[in-house]
Amino acid sequence: MEYNKKLDNLFDRWEQEAKMKGFNGFCRDGLLYKGKIWNTIGSDGKTYFGRGPGNEDELWYNANKKIIFLTKDTNSNPNQDYREWLGRQGEGIITHKFFKNIAIWLYGLSSFDSQGKYSTFEEAAIGENYTRAFDEIPFCIVNAKKESGGPKINNADLLYHANLSARFLKEQFEILSPDIIVCGGGQGSVLKVAKEIIYPELEFIKINNWIYFNAETQKVLIDSYHPSAIISYEEMYLGMMNSYKEFLEKER
Repeated sequence: MEYNKKLDNLFDRWEQEAKMKGFNGFCRDGLLYKGKIWNTIGSDGKTYFGRGPGNEDELWYNANKKIIFLTKDTNSNPNQDYREWLGRQGEGIITHKFFKNIAIWLYGLSSFDSQGKYSTFEEAAIGENYTRAFDEIPFCIVNAKKESGGPKINNADLLYHANLSARFLKEQFEILSPDIIVCGGGQGSVLKVAKEIIYPELEFIKINNWIYFNAETQKVLIDSYHPSAIISYEEMYLGMMNSYKEFLEKER
């Protein structure tokens, strides 16, 4: 399955319509690349790093848990492709809070075994562990609003843009067919995008304050904090993992 090739076809149509409506700065996203790391000199003279395509399609196809991190929009990064991003500049440890939390959550969610046991926070928070997870485990980052914005977007604007491009957003999720969607923040607005815009035909039952489940498709929505929220890494990790563990125990 050529997931990113299908996404590129979708993005060509999506961006064309967005421009016709007067929106610019379209950013592609989805299944992050797992190929070679490259670098380039920007117009500001700084060196920027990214990653090229690799075996991400195969990894995603074979993944036991297909995890998408659904977020709002990019911050001042017009016309970029999120799939190239490393979460840091260079090949070192990820320290940027947004990407560090995503990496730690990815590590934790991917660590669950058949008995509902998962990696401790102490293990997940080791830089080499979560950075390796970000680099090697297949996962997606999808923005509900594709046009780059600023540091903040109010919930009404987010829902407006998501509704405006609902058919494209739904198609993106149909291509990727995730098992778990981590809805990042927005005081429930990102969860609302998932429930009412992406999957309006599905009924998600609230399991606890974090977890919503559709039995028919076995899809899980996680109503998470924003990855950049001013809350400790440990509190967010344990809140998410314990809630997911509770869900697994109820469904076992």
